[in-house]
Amino acid sequence: MTDVPMKRMVEERYGLRTWVENDMNSVVLAERRFGDYAFANLIYISIGDGLGSGILINDHLLRGKHGGAGEFGHTSINRSGIRCECGNVGCLDSYISWIAVYSRIITAIATGRPTLIQEMSGGDYSQIVPSVFKEALRRGDKLARDLNEEVAELLGAAIVNLVNMFNPEALILGGDMAHGNPELLEMVRSYIDRHALPILKE
Repeated sequence: MTDVPMKRMVEERYGLRTWVENDMNSVVLAERRFGDYAFANLIYISIGDGLGSGILINDHLLRGKHGGAGEFGHTSINRSGIRCECGNVGCLDSYISWIAVYSRIITAIATGRPTLIQEMSGGDYSQIVPSVFKEALRRGDKLARDLNEEVAELLGAAIVNLVNMFNPEALILGGDMAHGNPELLEMVRSYIDRHALPILKE
């Protein structure tokens, strides 16, 4: 279904002035207005099944001409890398999204690498979800730790580009891979501290 007049439908039904907005844009606007990080220069990144971002610069939301600004997951990090479903190669999404991490977990199990994740899922691959991965992390599982470090390294490198390009006052990480994963947050912070331009990382 395309070209659904959502704005008009909601306004007619509820009698309320309505805006239709991208989910990541909505989140960064909500953080600006209601959150603990009410800065005029703010970036929100969600790491879930895919990667997205909302970018607020000088209190203006970056939408781009067609509303497509902020496709953080389709930043290419390896020109000879994995082919993404978007048609490009080496997209960040193909390396650090939950779907990418899940794929690497399944490959590791299939090749006989020991991991608590297999035990915790009872051998049912459909039960391998982010909460299981993070519980394995808490228990010190080597596979989970290795994958978390890989995600942190690539995410940190990508975020340094955002910091150096947009000079935000704050950057918020959300989504299934970030929530309840303090190790990831600390490793990303450390990477930014080592690699971002000194005056901008402040």
